[in-house]
Amino acid sequence: MLFSFGSLVSWADDAPQQSNVLILHSYHQGFAWTDELQDGLDQTLPKNIALNVHYLDSKHFQSLEYKDRLYHLYKTVFKNRTYDAIVVSDNRALELLNRLRPEIDRTPIFYTGIDSFQENEYQHLNMTGVYSPITAEKAIELIKQTQPSVKYIYVVTDYSNTGVQARESTHKLILKRYNDGVSAGQPKIVSLIPDDERSELHDLANLPPNSAIFYWTYFRNKAGQVNDIVSMKSLLKVANAPVYIDFDLNTDAENELKYTQGRELGELVAQYLQKPEQELPTPIELPSILKIDHGMVQKWNLKPAPGVFVFNEPKPLWVGHKNEIVMFFIYSGVFGVIILFMLKHLKRVRLSEKQSRQSQYLLETIYDVSHQNMGILDSEGRLLSSNQRLQELVYDPSFNREDPIWDYSGWAESGRKKMEQGFIEVRQKGIVRFEGEVNHSNIGPAVFDITLKQLPDFIGDGEQYLLEAKDITARKSTESRLIESESNFRNYYDLQPMMMVTLDKHNSIQSVNKFTSELLGYEAIEMLGHKLKEFYADNNELSARQVLLKPQKGHALVWRRDVRYITSDKRIVWIRENIRQILDSKELFIVGEDISESHLLAAKLDYQAHHDTLTGLYNRNHFEQELIVALQEVKGNLRSHVMYYLDLDQFKLINDTVGHEAGDAAIVYSGDILSKLMPPNSVLARIGGDEFAILLRDCDDAEIDTFAQMILKTLNNGQFTWRGIHLNINCSIGIRVIDYTAKSPQMVHAQADTACNLAKEEGRNRSHLYRIDDEHVRHREMEMECVNQVYDALAHDRIDLYAQQILDISDNPNGKMHFEILVRLRDQDNKLMSPGIFMPAIERYNLSYLIDRVVFKKTLEWFEQHTENIDKLGRCSINLSGQSMGDRDFIEFLIDLLLNTTVPRDKICIEITETAAVGNMREATHFFTRLKELGCMIALDDFGSGLSSFGYLKTLPLDIVKIDGCFIRDIHTDEMDYILVKSINDLAKQMGKQTVAEFVENEEILSCLKELGIDYAQGYLICAPTPLAELVERLTHSSEIK
Repeated sequence: MLFSFGSLVSWADDAPQQSNVLILHSYHQGFAWTDELQDGLDQTLPKNIALNVHYLDSKHFQSLEYKDRLYHLYKTVFKNRTYDAIVVSDNRALELLNRLRPEIDRTPIFYTGIDSFQENEYQHLNMTGVYSPITAEKAIELIKQTQPSVKYIYVVTDYSNTGVQARESTHKLILKRYNDGVSAGQPKIVSLIPDDERSELHDLANLPPNSAIFYWTYFRNKAGQVNDIVSMKSLLKVANAPVYIDFDLNTDAENELKYTQGRELGELVAQYLQKPEQELPTPIELPSILKIDHGMVQKWNLKPAPGVFVFNEPKPLWVGHKNEIVMFFIYSGVFGVIILFMLKHLKRVRLSEKQSRQSQYLLETIYDVSHQNMGILDSEGRLLSSNQRLQELVYDPSFNREDPIWDYSGWAESGRKKMEQGFIEVRQKGIVRFEGEVNHSNIGPAVFDITLKQLPDFIGDGEQYLLEAKDITARKSTESRLIESESNFRNYYDLQPMMMVTLDKHNSIQSVNKFTSELLGYEAIEMLGHKLKEFYADNNELSARQVLLKPQKGHALVWRRDVRYITSDKRIVWIRENIRQILDSKELFIVGEDISESHLLAAKLDYQAHHDTLTGLYNRNHFEQELIVALQEVKGNLRSHVMYYLDLDQFKLINDTVGHEAGDAAIVYSGDILSKLMPPNSVLARIGGDEFAILLRDCDDAEIDTFAQMILKTLNNGQFTWRGIHLNINCSIGIRVIDYTAKSPQMVHAQADTACNLAKEEGRNRSHLYRIDDEHVRHREMEMECVNQVYDALAHDRIDLYAQQILDISDNPNGKMHFEILVRLRDQDNKLMSPGIFMPAIERYNLSYLIDRVVFKKTLEWFEQHTENIDKLGRCSINLSGQSMGDRDFIEFLIDLLLNTTVPRDKICIEITETAAVGNMREATHFFTRLKELGCMIALDDFGSGLSSFGYLKTLPLDIVKIDGCFIRDIHTDEMDYILVKSINDLAKQMGKQTVAEFVENEEILSCLKELGIDYAQGYLICAPTPLAELVERLTHSSEIK
């Protein structure tokens, strides 16, 4: 390096100039490229600009350590000093500035000599410059133009950083493009990376014929040594193929180019510094230049294509021998005067010679040299003379040269007539031209372009005419094929079942096919010359040529988009345009597919995805998406929204009494009423069979209940009529405020649903606002959570069988064990859930039949696996819910289960509550009868809780009556309970039925029951609920049953 860190820092203390410019060269001083460029800058930049010229010497130093030292060095420089502009040459300097972009900020940068320039790599720099866009791909194209017969192109690169980057950036692309096309006549591209001069000489001296060598970047060998110019020139001498290079060899012509490039860059800098407040000038693009040695051109007889620079070309004679030429012209001037006098004397002699040679020149030039069939005719049309080609054409032994030319037998009849007529017309017009056909014995039928021209009188004696006949048979054949091909293409073009349009460079319609004109409803002639954009339905739609400017992923030569067109009758059609620019032309070719039906279908599907089919309102899916947006809107606690959950009251009654068609009409009617009540910025959706949801944005506390009451009042006051039947429609509303307490759409939805259910429980046709501290709400949510746990327990088999002993307290106990099967559920932590919580939830949400299935199946399976306990079993009672009794599928399941079990059916007792039996009297009687036929026992649970219990004892086929615990728990203190239990027991005994007393919790109660003659006692005094296996084990070994 030619400077030190200390000197750099000292610059920061210098007095500021009018304009201060830093010039940063990538290479060392003395490198011809750099020196010529600097000379150009020095000659162009004004003297009032202070130039700070630095040389990085990255030709000799390329290590990462060296680059880091430069980075830290210039980082310090730019912290202590600013520049009005920075000039860089070659990639290394520009890469350094790119790393220092935070320090240089928006300081304008002027670059030149950048290889493989990638603008996106330096997008954060404020820069412009001068560049010569030579690329490897461009160089290969220039080689092909200069050397058309080339079959192999050897691309030579080195081990420098420039060589590595060049291979990584573009070499793969060029290899793929050309190597894949070898079979199509493209040259094969071969990459060479010589290790040293010896291997390089061997490679270049042993290349196959029709090869070319392209030195792309070649500055260092594998050992890191710099290749000097002398070595490079010696390599050129041994190569057995033309050598093209992309770098400099320090020739005078090349140095002149670098000097010019420096001047261009200097003018660009000076232009900016005159008005620095304006934007940077546009980068200047210099012509791309590929270089070749003049000796190579001569040796291989090459014709360099435009863009190929020939160096080492011999200087013109006047440049190398300037003084001698000047002296030559002086002497020539003197002798010229003398010669003028001599020429004047000889002029007369030359004039006579010229006239004598005129006829000879005419014959030699026109007859013998011309490639046309030529001859001279006399006034009668006879052939006076002809050139060799015409002689060969009309040679025929039968042809008499004294006859007119049109009597030649080789003429086709049409050709003969045209020739005779032409000869008549040429006398009047002086020249005529026509086409004539000849049938020649050697070449066959041929067509000639014939010209007859009258010659001047001085040419010969009498009238003479020049005959010229040009053979145009091949051209006519080609024209015929072209006409036929164009006709075929036009037919293909018109018959295509898709839109095809060609646009000129002004975006005007050049041609359209028949499908296009029929689709848009215009005649083709009406569309020609118009802009295609005039037929777009949207005025703001980009033109086809503007689309080509948009970035394209894949399909690099074809751009696709969907556009709406408008037809002559104002219909809208969707067209999928495929836009492609015609090669070597500015014309565009557009192929369009009518996708109107696809768009209509997509629009319909999108509508169906967000709307309810029956009412046309938004559906549940769309409402859930709106809820998600609403939750995002309230996160800042600056807004609050409200969700209303509406459920039509007694809607099932409409379906059952009037029909489902009326029910659908009622839902549509309700949706219309609600739609009219919706304020702006609200969302109404049908989210279920008879359920609607409303999202009211930015609703304050006073409006919450007001809006709900307006809905209730409007529905109540309205009257829905179906085929003459007047039906009243009302609803229950659950309200959930959407604020910071709302965590998810599902949570908001579920809590609004809970509030709606509470509104129904409170009497329907009213609203209920969800509050977190509401006891009813908490209880309902607990039940709903319990329902989820029940489902989870069923799915993961966390249902356990418990049992409670039923003690035989009669005078003659049979010693068998009696118990009632109870069910217990375990949660996800394997802890038992309280029956007081999950049993009400099961009953409320109609899940009893699922539990009943599991209990019956597990109980019978347990006894089938423990057959040793069956003999000691007196009776096993299993509860059956009223819901299960009304489920035909469950009844068939239970009957099938009982038929296929090995457990004796007379030991199985089915218990059902009095309320369930009375509520389904006919079904209960039928069901109990089937069970009795199978041998099962029937027990009526909670007897006495109904209103007409005694009457059912006569109707139902019962075996056991279980007296409701409400009469038992106070029997020892309440005389009325004592009398009622006694009456039930006496009546049951008289009807042949056994009795069981529940809720036996102390000895006093047990004494009363024995006194009354009750058969069995059940309660915590007798036994607490115990796991089935444990209870059976205990009862089996107890003295009570021994």
